[in-house]
Amino acid sequence: MNLKIHNNRSNPEAKKGFNSIQNDSNHRESCWTESIAIGSSNFVEDIKVKLGIKAVGRRIEEQNEGQYVLRVL
Repeated sequence: MNLKIHNNRSNPEAKKGFNSIQNDSNHRESCWTESIAIGSSNFVEDIKVKLGIKAVGRRIEEQNEGQYVLRVL
């Protein structure tokens, strides 16, 4: 299975997470630490499809408006 990691710093949420790392913020954000994929509904659905049988037991949830996450049940 070949999964590509998308480094999309133009995404405001991704940029926020990246800046938190750079600024040594030690608080944990569950959407980043407890999710398999985060992004648009199309991106998260694509990751779920690519996971195939490994996606069984995972669900897509809308975290914020326009931001979706793939989580373990």
